[in-house]
Amino acid sequence: MKKRFLFMVLLCAGVYLTLPSCKKETITVIQTVTDQSVMGLLTNRQWKPDTVYYNYPAAPTLAYARGRSGNTVNLDNGRFVFWRDGTEDVFGYPASPHVYSTWTFTGIDSSLLFFPTTATYQRILKLDATHFHTYDSTNSTKNIFTLKL
Repeated sequence: MKKRFLFMVLLCAGVYLTLPSCKKETITVIQTVTDQSVMGLLTNRQWKPDTVYYNYPAAPTLAYARGRSGNTVNLDNGRFVFWRDGTEDVFGYPASPHVYSTWTFTGIDSSLLFFPTTATYQRILKLDATHFHTYDSTNSTKNIFTLKL
Protein backbone atom coordinates (compact mmCIF):
# COMPACT_ATOMS: atom_id res chain seq x y z
CA MET A 1 0.00 0.00 0.00
CA LYS A 2 2.83 2.34 0.88
CA LYS A 3 4.48 1.57 -2.45
CA ARG A 4 1.31 2.36 -4.32
CA PHE A 5 0.88 5.65 -2.43
CA LEU A 6 4.51 6.63 -3.08
CA PHE A 7 4.12 5.70 -6.74
CA MET A 8 0.99 7.91 -7.03
CA VAL A 9 2.72 10.86 -5.32
CA LEU A 10 5.72 10.58 -7.65
CA LEU A 11 3.47 10.22 -10.68
CA CYS A 12 1.45 13.31 -9.73
CA ALA A 13 4.60 15.30 -9.01
CA GLY A 14 6.04 14.29 -12.39
CA VAL A 15 2.91 15.29 -14.23
CA TYR A 16 2.72 18.57 -12.31
CA LEU A 17 6.33 19.45 -13.12
CA THR A 18 5.96 18.69 -16.82
CA LEU A 19 2.85 20.85 -17.31
CA PRO A 20 3.57 24.27 -18.75
CA SER A 21 3.54 26.92 -16.10
CA CYS A 22 0.89 29.63 -16.30
CA LYS A 23 2.17 33.01 -15.18
CA LYS A 24 0.22 36.20 -15.33
CA GLU A 25 2.17 38.99 -16.92
CA THR A 26 1.25 42.61 -16.82
CA ILE A 27 1.97 44.41 -20.04
CA THR A 28 1.70 48.17 -20.11
CA VAL A 29 1.37 49.79 -23.52
CA ILE A 30 1.86 53.52 -23.72
CA GLN A 31 0.82 55.00 -27.01
CA THR A 32 0.98 58.68 -27.76
CA VAL A 33 -0.66 59.76 -30.96
CA THR A 34 -0.04 63.39 -31.78
CA ASP A 35 -1.00 64.92 -35.08
CA GLN A 36 1.80 67.42 -35.77
CA SER A 37 0.31 68.59 -39.07
CA VAL A 38 -0.98 72.15 -39.41
CA MET A 39 -4.53 70.82 -39.20
CA GLY A 40 -3.72 68.76 -36.10
CA LEU A 41 -2.03 71.64 -34.28
CA LEU A 42 -4.72 74.19 -35.16
CA THR A 43 -7.96 72.33 -34.62
CA ASN A 44 -9.98 70.92 -31.71
CA ARG A 45 -8.36 73.12 -29.07
CA GLN A 46 -9.32 76.39 -27.41
CA TRP A 47 -7.13 79.35 -28.26
CA LYS A 48 -7.15 82.61 -26.31
CA PRO A 49 -5.87 86.04 -27.38
CA ASP A 50 -2.56 87.00 -25.83
CA THR A 51 -1.44 90.06 -27.82
CA VAL A 52 -3.04 92.05 -30.65
CA TYR A 53 -1.36 94.76 -32.72
CA TYR A 54 -3.26 97.09 -35.07
CA ASN A 55 -1.73 98.94 -38.06
CA TYR A 56 0.82 96.18 -38.47
CA PRO A 57 3.54 96.32 -39.82
CA ALA A 58 3.50 100.02 -40.87
CA ALA A 59 2.94 101.59 -37.43
CA PRO A 60 2.22 98.79 -34.94
CA THR A 61 -0.08 99.83 -32.11
CA LEU A 62 -0.50 97.49 -29.16
CA ALA A 63 -4.28 97.17 -28.79
CA TYR A 64 -4.37 94.28 -26.34
CA ALA A 65 -1.96 92.41 -24.10
CA ARG A 66 -3.26 89.81 -21.64
CA GLY A 67 -2.91 91.07 -18.09
CA ARG A 68 -2.15 94.66 -19.09
CA SER A 69 -4.29 97.56 -17.93
CA GLY A 70 -5.26 100.25 -20.43
CA ASN A 71 -5.95 97.96 -23.40
CA THR A 72 -7.96 99.66 -26.15
CA VAL A 73 -9.95 96.45 -26.62
CA ASN A 74 -10.85 93.93 -23.93
CA LEU A 75 -10.29 90.35 -25.08
CA ASP A 76 -9.81 88.80 -21.63
CA ASN A 77 -12.79 86.46 -22.09
CA GLY A 78 -12.11 85.75 -25.77
CA ARG A 79 -11.76 82.12 -26.84
CA PHE A 80 -12.05 80.38 -30.18
CA VAL A 81 -11.94 76.87 -31.55
CA PHE A 82 -11.17 75.82 -35.12
CA TRP A 83 -12.89 72.54 -36.04
CA ARG A 84 -11.65 70.05 -38.63
CA ASP A 85 -14.83 70.47 -40.69
CA GLY A 86 -13.89 74.08 -41.54
CA THR A 87 -16.03 75.80 -38.93
CA GLU A 88 -14.98 78.01 -36.06
CA ASP A 89 -16.62 78.95 -32.78
CA VAL A 90 -15.64 82.31 -31.28
CA PHE A 91 -16.68 83.16 -27.71
CA GLY A 92 -16.38 86.13 -25.37
CA TYR A 93 -15.56 88.98 -27.72
CA PRO A 94 -17.11 92.33 -26.71
CA ALA A 95 -19.18 92.94 -29.84
CA SER A 96 -20.46 89.39 -30.14
CA PRO A 97 -20.61 86.85 -27.31
CA HIS A 98 -20.70 83.89 -29.74
CA VAL A 99 -19.91 83.81 -33.44
CA TYR A 100 -20.06 80.81 -35.73
CA SER A 101 -17.81 81.17 -38.75
CA THR A 102 -16.22 79.13 -41.52
CA TRP A 103 -12.62 78.96 -42.68
CA THR A 104 -10.44 77.10 -45.15
CA PHE A 105 -6.76 76.70 -45.93
CA THR A 106 -5.55 78.32 -49.12
CA GLY A 107 -2.24 77.64 -50.77
CA ILE A 108 -0.38 74.36 -50.91
CA ASP A 109 1.44 74.71 -47.58
CA SER A 110 -1.65 75.36 -45.38
CA SER A 111 -0.12 78.59 -44.06
CA LEU A 112 -2.90 80.92 -45.20
CA LEU A 113 -6.38 80.90 -43.69
CA PHE A 114 -9.37 82.36 -45.55
CA PHE A 115 -12.58 83.34 -43.77
CA PRO A 116 -15.35 83.60 -46.40
CA THR A 117 -17.86 85.19 -44.01
CA THR A 118 -15.70 88.29 -43.57
CA ALA A 119 -13.59 87.87 -46.75
CA THR A 120 -10.37 88.08 -44.72
CA TYR A 121 -7.05 86.30 -45.04
CA GLN A 122 -4.71 85.47 -42.17
CA ARG A 123 -1.17 84.21 -42.70
CA ILE A 124 0.02 81.72 -40.08
CA LEU A 125 3.35 83.04 -38.78
CA LYS A 126 3.86 80.53 -35.99
CA LEU A 127 1.95 77.42 -35.00
CA ASP A 128 3.06 74.87 -32.45
CA ALA A 129 1.47 72.98 -29.57
CA THR A 130 0.87 76.12 -27.47
CA HIS A 131 1.28 79.15 -29.78
CA PHE A 132 -0.67 80.44 -32.78
CA HIS A 133 0.44 83.71 -34.40
CA THR A 134 -1.27 85.23 -37.44
CA TYR A 135 -0.98 88.29 -39.64
CA ASP A 136 -4.32 89.56 -40.93
CA SER A 137 -3.35 91.26 -44.18
CA THR A 138 -6.93 92.40 -44.82
CA ASN A 139 -7.12 94.46 -41.61
CA SER A 140 -3.37 95.04 -41.01
CA THR A 141 -3.51 93.22 -37.67
CA LYS A 142 -1.03 90.89 -36.01
CA ASN A 143 -2.61 88.42 -33.56
CA ILE A 144 -0.75 86.31 -31.05
CA PHE A 145 -2.75 83.54 -29.45
CA THR A 146 -1.84 80.94 -26.85
CA LEU A 147 -3.45 77.64 -26.00
CA LYS A 148 -6.02 77.89 -23.22
CA LEU A 149 -4.83 75.59 -20.46
